[in-house]
Amino acid sequence: MFQVYILKSEKLDKYHIGSTSNLPFRIKQHNAGYSFATKSYRPWKLFF
Repeated sequence: MFQVYILKSEKLDKYHIGSTSNLPFRIKQHNAGYSFATKSYRPWKLFF
């Protein structure tokens, strides 16, 4: 089952919307810098 999520950058006032079938793993990927679109705004926390 896929989930839609919103992440909020703790560094800047930026948000990222995505979808995944494994939310904990995907958040770890974002915070590790594996996503080109989000790596500059790390760390991320789950907003919704």
